[in-house]
This record gives sequence, C-alpha cells and structure tokens, in this order.
Amino acid sequence: MQPGIYLSAGPYIVSHNASLSDVTQFPQWYLYQDLSRVMPKVVFSYAKAFFNQAAKVRYWEVSTVTDLALNLQNILYVTAAGFSDVTVAMNDAKDMVKLVEQNN
Repeated sequence: MQPGIYLSAGPYIVSHNASLSDVTQFPQWYLYQDLSRVMPKVVFSYAKAFFNQAAKVRYWEVSTVTDLALNLQNILYVTAAGFSDVTVAMNDAKDMVKLVEQNN
C-alpha cells in the first residue's frame, strides 16, 4: 500500500510498531491486509496469517508463499459459489494453508 494508490473501502487490518492515531506522515514500515475481496469463510485464515506476520521482528517482510496460499483459497471459495466440483480443490487448498502456517 502506497500513498496515491487506489484503495477500496476496506475493511483493513493495519499494524505498525507505534500508535497510528497521531501519525502525520505515512510510516516507512507497516503491515496491512485489505479484506474487501475476501470471502467470509476465509477471513479467519487471513486474520490468523496477519497476526502471525505482525508478531515477527521484520513484520513488513510479507511471505509470498502464505499470500499465494491464502489468495488461492479465497479464489477457490469464490469459484465454489458457482461450481460444486471445486469443493474438493478448496479442501486441498485449506490443507495447503495449514501446512504453510505450520512451516512459518
């Protein structure tokens, strides 16, 4: 997320090493998650991954593997809304997310 880039209406989760309520300048290091396009069934996985990332010393260095797994899971839920055969693949994606979270 950079100043001037289009942002949805959210919701967002944001983490920074100090309170953001008094920030007058955009901080250099921060972590954010845009949940505006996340299916309700996947929000918990996104939140869990966010909190795990926020607990790291270098919290701003996001894991692309975790992002890929979460995005794949979300895409499968979106697709599953229209196609029941995708449910099997969706369960495989959930297992993949669990495996990635265990290894991080």
